[in-house]
Amino acid sequence: MVKPSRETVVSCPGKVLLAGGYLVLDRAHTGIVVGTSARFYTLITSPPVRPSQELAPCSTTIRLAIRSPQFLNAHWSFLVSPAPNAADLLIQPETSSSPNPFVELAVRESLRLSLALQTTDNPFILSTPNGSLDHVPDPTTITILGDNDFYSQPRQADDGALKPFNRLNTSLKEVHKTGLGSSAAMVTSLCSAILIHFTPSLQPHSPSTQLLLHNLSQYVHSLAQGKVGSGFDVSAALYGTHVYRRFSPSCLDGLLGSAAGEQAHPTPDQLRRALDPEINSRWLDPSTAPVIQRFTIPKWTTLVLADVDAGSHTPSMVGQVLKWKNSERDSADLLWNELSVQNDQLKAAFEKLERLSNSDESDYLSQVLQLSSDPNFHLQNDPSPVSDSDDVGRLFIKVSSITKSIRRLMKKMGNQSDVPIEPDSQTLLLDETEKRLGVVGSGVPGAGGYDAIWVLVFTPPDEGQVKTAAGGGLKSVEEFLRGWTHSSVRVLSAASWVIGGGRCAESSGIRISDDVSLVDGLSCFS
Repeated sequence: MVKPSRETVVSCPGKVLLAGGYLVLDRAHTGIVVGTSARFYTLITSPPVRPSQELAPCSTTIRLAIRSPQFLNAHWSFLVSPAPNAADLLIQPETSSSPNPFVELAVRESLRLSLALQTTDNPFILSTPNGSLDHVPDPTTITILGDNDFYSQPRQADDGALKPFNRLNTSLKEVHKTGLGSSAAMVTSLCSAILIHFTPSLQPHSPSTQLLLHNLSQYVHSLAQGKVGSGFDVSAALYGTHVYRRFSPSCLDGLLGSAAGEQAHPTPDQLRRALDPEINSRWLDPSTAPVIQRFTIPKWTTLVLADVDAGSHTPSMVGQVLKWKNSERDSADLLWNELSVQNDQLKAAFEKLERLSNSDESDYLSQVLQLSSDPNFHLQNDPSPVSDSDDVGRLFIKVSSITKSIRRLMKKMGNQSDVPIEPDSQTLLLDETEKRLGVVGSGVPGAGGYDAIWVLVFTPPDEGQVKTAAGGGLKSVEEFLRGWTHSSVRVLSAASWVIGGGRCAESSGIRISDDVSLVDGLSCFS
């Protein structure tokens, strides 16, 4: 009897940085990051095992066949075998459609860390001292797929709707992204799936394993980019919606090489010693570790996302802003501190709204219904700090005022650094959007630029039924954005919007399964 193939499915969400753009690079400041419903998936399938293979020694070589079928010519194949010293792996590219450091580094470093984590009771698949490349077994296949909302899509498919994991008829290099953090979600999904699939001793859902997956993904993402970034996008891919304070680069313990550009070549054991939080205490020390604090957007609001399909090059924008900050330190520090205060106020307002919705839901709903139907809501302003005496109405007015202040300060930063953080075209779009009935606030996420916007909209129940895109403020906002003629705006699908109130909070981050049927459309690629 043939044993069926073994499958591992790991998915990770995209991100929207509501507040903390640029500031999140500094451990002195935090960022408010929302994990979206749009997710990146990695499906790993090991070939079936026949009785003769169970009795025979394991092969010393495996073949990995990797594909990203949404894109043209996106496939890679690797042969993996023990190194001569048996303490490392030889990972040889066999075929490749085109170089992709994110995929190649995720495969190499995840397998090498897996080797270091093996135990005698759960050995690595490469277990015998002798073998031949002439008898390589059937490949283990790895399929990488991203929800449609990670990429700019055709305005309308032939049948009027996009299929799950739409084929984009373009290469990875040429695709237009929507700014939801596709590279971080892909790397985190791929690294996590490989480590879990090939390391039987891991307990995938334990907090220590999830921190290890986070650390591995941060390392690989930094290695592929050539630098240690803020890490909020990888953190969102693991933990979903939260308030984030970045980890210290010292946590990576020299894994990326020297500042002079000399690349490090750590052994598998050195990888483990640097990335395993049970060994490297920096990942747990409050002075160096990342901080993940629970957070949710308010109940009966919905975060709507839209793709402006113009695109910005985030690394060059960040570099230019940091150059300005170093040259104009006094004025830049003053501006950053002002922004930090507003970001903290937004967090405080959302936390207070969550408490009020839990303590007296009826009163909370009554005030939300009143605010959502007030055509003058966008004209109200309250710059005073959040206080314990604020009621629901006053808090939402403060949220609106805070988001406007954040926009103003981010635009000022852009003007002073000569970086289009909130370009004039985005300012016009957001100003007009905020006049729509039911809109709480809006902004350009993360580093800003021309590629995306977010809009927070009241979505209270209507006669016992939750409002959808077919009615209420959401419909008005959607129709307005779809009809915008000054730039190309595409509202991302309702499946990618974020519903407030903490619903599905436990599953907003990484999801790990062995059942491909749980994801619509994924079985077509298995």
